[in-house]
Amino acid sequence: FGLLLLLPLACVEGGKECAALLIADGTARKFALWSSLAFFAYNRLSLSVLLLLNAVSHSVCNALRRAATIGTAALFFGLPINPQTFLGITTIIGASTLYALEAKRSQPSLPVSAELDRLASSDSGD
Repeated sequence: FGLLLLLPLACVEGGKECAALLIADGTARKFALWSSLAFFAYNRLSLSVLLLLNAVSHSVCNALRRAATIGTAALFFGLPINPQTFLGITTIIGASTLYALEAKRSQPSLPVSAELDRLASSDSGD
């Protein structure tokens, strides 16, 4: 669906070659379709996670995803990671770890019986 919406804009912005390639080449169409489906799945899963987490935790997960994407792309394509990129990835991972440790430490611990009651009440609501 996104491809159909963006194709006219791509043609106006100098994408006539791209549009011709999509029309003529089945492989390009296949890649465009897979890219569209992957983008839809990414957004759908991101929304599902957002509904399960608070906004700050979701932002931390998103930052970690970005760091993982940069690292994976560098490994996959054989690109060197310069010191600035390495510092950024290290900062993201370190800050996310500190946030997770602080969030866990600041949660009030419930007695075992209260925790079991809470779990039982959440199971009965399904």
